[in-house]
Amino acid sequence: MIETLQILQVILFSIPPIALLVVGIMILSRSVSIIDQRIFLAAFIPLLLANTLAILEGDGLRLDWRAWLILAADLVLITGAVWVLRGYQVYGLKAETVETVVTEAFQQQGFTIETHSEEKRDLWGRARDACLLTAENEDGRHQVWITSRFNEVFIRTEQRTSGKILRSILPALQGDTVPYEFKSHAVGILYIVLAIVFALLTWIFFFEPRFILIE
Repeated sequence: MIETLQILQVILFSIPPIALLVVGIMILSRSVSIIDQRIFLAAFIPLLLANTLAILEGDGLRLDWRAWLILAADLVLITGAVWVLRGYQVYGLKAETVETVVTEAFQQQGFTIETHSEEKRDLWGRARDACLLTAENEDGRHQVWITSRFNEVFIRTEQRTSGKILRSILPALQGDTVPYEFKSHAVGILYIVLAIVFALLTWIFFFEPRFILIE
């Protein structure tokens, strides 16, 4: 049983560096890159699960009150991460261009669009200037938030049905060929560096101690 837990930990610790590396390559390799923020769950959730397995391994697989407390905390953190990591990140386009393309794509599907300038607060309570698109037709009303930070543009909806419609129009953002500008994709390098750092930390704190014990 212990060996099975260790194998699971190896797999879980390997997922975050791979996920971050994939994100970095995707950002750097395309003139317009669209990243579903849920991919970052692959860098966050495996670490929580691997940490929980390590604690259970150390306690001899006993589920005492501390183990249940950790499991409850992990469940809360995972639920919060799923809620926060919604929407998409766009690289290679300005916020104004994203707004125009999304508006036109909605209009082509028969929606009436209203645009407002609003303030959108992030997870840390910081207010950012945002564009709020309100799309309406006979079936309902949908809202799309567009914010920008440096060379990143964020698109987010608040409702599940709105998210499905947004996914259907995202290919329109990659419809026009735009010149590749490295500065608009430079953050991809950061994700690759983070992937390397994660891999090194995993080796130092997880794999290397176990190889020493084996020797």
